[in-house]
Amino acid sequence: MRIYLIIFLLSLMFLTACQASSNAVSDPNEPNTFLNKNETKEATLGDPQIAGEIEYELLNIRQETSIQSDFDEKNKSKLLTPKNGTFLVLKVKVHNRSNESIRLSTDQMSLIDLNSKQYLPDRIADNWVKEDSEEHVELLSQGISAHGTRIGYLVFDVPNQSLANYRFQGTDGEKETTESQIHIQLTP
Repeated sequence: MRIYLIIFLLSLMFLTACQASSNAVSDPNEPNTFLNKNETKEATLGDPQIAGEIEYELLNIRQETSIQSDFDEKNKSKLLTPKNGTFLVLKVKVHNRSNESIRLSTDQMSLIDLNSKQYLPDRIADNWVKEDSEEHVELLSQGISAHGTRIGYLVFDVPNQSLANYRFQGTDGEKETTESQIHIQLTP
């Protein structure tokens, strides 16, 4: 009789452990503690990513050794050159998913290199860059209405390295949680 009681208790413990393990894995609201912090899946060019109430999408990336003012007659002959090596010009689509208008700031969007150094947008270069066929749209000084979308350019003055050494980081500017920030690789 004693042996049956021991087998029963062991079976009960085994089933309880399996049930607890099953619940831990299947709960989508719980973070996966089995992943190493460095094993995050990052999006690439063209993949929309949500950070809190803001959705970011990188549409295009180009590298420039200088930027000339095309829309300001007074500065048309001036040429901006990067201090760190090169300009990375990112065409970014930002969608406001909230019910209120928002204003973006420079600390919400940055490039991060392999050494975790952060590069903020170059506000002067942002004002000068545009595509030949498009009107200039500045992302950082104009608000985005509730559920509105804005496409514009961010210019980063960075060391001249491979695009693979950088990733775009966008945040919702509100919280410091993993749900409120995204990372997008600059190369596929």
